[in-house]
Amino acid sequence: MRSERQIMDTILSVVKSSDNIRAAYMNGSRTNPNVEKDELRDYDIVFSVNDVRRMINGRKWLKPFGDIAIMQEPDSVDMAWGENADLNKSYTFLMLFRDHVRIDLHIESSDVTKAVYGSDSLTVPLYDKDGLLSPIPASNDSMYNVAKPTAEQFAGCCNEFYWCMNNVAKGIARRQLPYAMWMYNSVVHPMLIKLLSYRAAMENGFSISLGMSGKYLERYIPHFEVLTRTYAAGSYDALWMAIDAAMELFSRTAATMAEGLDYEYRQDWEQAIRDYIEYIKNGYTN
Repeated sequence: MRSERQIMDTILSVVKSSDNIRAAYMNGSRTNPNVEKDELRDYDIVFSVNDVRRMINGRKWLKPFGDIAIMQEPDSVDMAWGENADLNKSYTFLMLFRDHVRIDLHIESSDVTKAVYGSDSLTVPLYDKDGLLSPIPASNDSMYNVAKPTAEQFAGCCNEFYWCMNNVAKGIARRQLPYAMWMYNSVVHPMLIKLLSYRAAMENGFSISLGMSGKYLERYIPHFEVLTRTYAAGSYDALWMAIDAAMELFSRTAATMAEGLDYEYRQDWEQAIRDYIEYIKNGYTN
């Protein structure tokens, strides 16, 4: 794997050699002073250009970056599914190279840069030919700190967790494992992660960032193995075990949050779903 210095030198070389690229800056984990440094961090790079379509239609400028093993072009994928994308404004190349370096390269028009530059607190300027990049504060992850939930947001998190749990149970009762797993993993479990993130933030003065999907939670949960039990393997029995663990963890955490923030915790919602789950277990899964 190439070093960071080698990659940054390559990026700057591409910028300097192109009359179309007017500025470059970096976002993401490599600009975050609070993230542990490792070689697997992506290079989240933005090129500000005069002509976005010129970058899309002519690909020779990509060659200096190295031997691409696999690439994704999200805008093209989106358009294939019928979604709109304005290719005059922006385009993205996600590239994994054969030496395992990954560069996520976003191309945007200079007008877009003028409108959005600095809106992400994790931003470091790399090169500016025309004074496009206005002065900004030193890169920091403050905008990603977990914010204190309102009483309504806390209640909404609890309601979504318990309400959608009935769909998981119903999917199990009907022997619809793909649906039950999707509902649990994509709808219900994220509410548990959200709640745990709220609690970790509350205990740290709402001044911490936990990353996408709570990926840094392990640093802040004293008994992380309790959370691991809420992840389901691929069977109905394993899913029931995960549900039971998730219900217990959510209940304890929500009660602690409610006490700490002086919010109401609707135990009647919890009891209603516990009763429903018991009904499903006794009537449909024996």
